[in-house]
Amino acid sequence: MNFEGPVNYIKPAESETEEQFRHHRFEIKVDGEVVSAAEVNYYTKPIPLYQVSDLYTEFNHQSKGYGSAIMEKVEQFLIDRGRPGILVDNSIHTSADGRSFYLDRGWVRIDELDRLVYNLSDKIDSSIFLNYETRGQETYNDAHWKENQRKFLENS
Repeated sequence: MNFEGPVNYIKPAESETEEQFRHHRFEIKVDGEVVSAAEVNYYTKPIPLYQVSDLYTEFNHQSKGYGSAIMEKVEQFLIDRGRPGILVDNSIHTSADGRSFYLDRGWVRIDELDRLVYNLSDKIDSSIFLNYETRGQETYNDAHWKENQRKFLENS
């Protein structure tokens, strides 16, 4: 099913979250409630890229094309900015359907950990992501986040 309604884009500066949690956000609302969304964060290492995370569609709203509509906007966002995206989403690890949703859209599996990228230049060897750690997932614990960041930079 194709969704033809609006996908809202919220810039980081317009985010209602605390500054340290700000991100690009794409969302679909139905009757004023967010029913599908994705968050996109920009990082400069190991190369300038966007990390796509927290893509979801509420259970009662699945199979209506919302996830595809969100991903279409996210993918166009990556293309428009000339940057690759790396996917951080548990569904690719737990479900063949989850994996095929992204692979069918042109996301490419880059390693045995099932990490997926989109819009990665042929000139960039995907092994650059070998030490890539998911960032921003535990920023509520500043010490833990800083340690993850230190390890990432050490291994980049």
